[in-house]
Amino acid sequence: MKEYRDAYYPGTEELGPNEMRLISLGTGMPNLRPSQVSPGWFLELGNGDKFFFDMGTGTMRNFAALNIPYDEGNKVFLGHLHSDHCGDFAAWFIGGWVDGRQSTVQVYGPSGEDPTMGTRHFIEKQLESYKWDITSRQGHRPVEGKQVEIHEFDWAAKNQVVYQDNGVTIRSFPAWHAIDGSVCYSLEWAGMKFVYGSDNSANDFVLEFANDADVFVHECFITVGLLQSKFGFSKE
Repeated sequence: MKEYRDAYYPGTEELGPNEMRLISLGTGMPNLRPSQVSPGWFLELGNGDKFFFDMGTGTMRNFAALNIPYDEGNKVFLGHLHSDHCGDFAAWFIGGWVDGRQSTVQVYGPSGEDPTMGTRHFIEKQLESYKWDITSRQGHRPVEGKQVEIHEFDWAAKNQVVYQDNGVTIRSFPAWHAIDGSVCYSLEWAGMKFVYGSDNSANDFVLEFANDADVFVHECFITVGLLQSKFGFSKE
């Protein structure tokens, strides 16, 4: 495969101790296509830490193709609760448990304008809706693998530390998107900085907290003209 050295093949390149690898699991629209699913990113660090940033619908298909053990991918940071950013939670949670995950999953995400609009409510209702599935697998899968810890934080706080461990610091700041409850994340480690916008229009917070990023993943969406001509949307 020497002629394709610019391509990445899962399991073929060892990550150096001071390297960061960012894998796109999806960059598409809410409506899926065979070759492009909703947004989600998987970040691997040379210290062994691994993080999801969003897991939109379809992303777990692409994560499974990486052949990374689910125990190594047990932390997710949700930018907001649109389905194209969190729609594969059940596929990750239950699919990982079925595949032998033996660790508690960690979900980090923003609050909303009231408790029913926050990350905790979303996750708890997801678990409630899958009660039959979860109950039917008890006794056949590791007990720890069905546990979830929810870390909900104030969406409106600016540049707050929401995670700090093993030399990694992750902060959040408000995103300008839809309604209350959308955030961006910045991850700092080994002198490098990754910023994830989830969905976010340009604003002063980006200039203040993301300006020095080594990698900044920002929102990308079809133009109004294409929405009208290709999808038949009205001008409004």
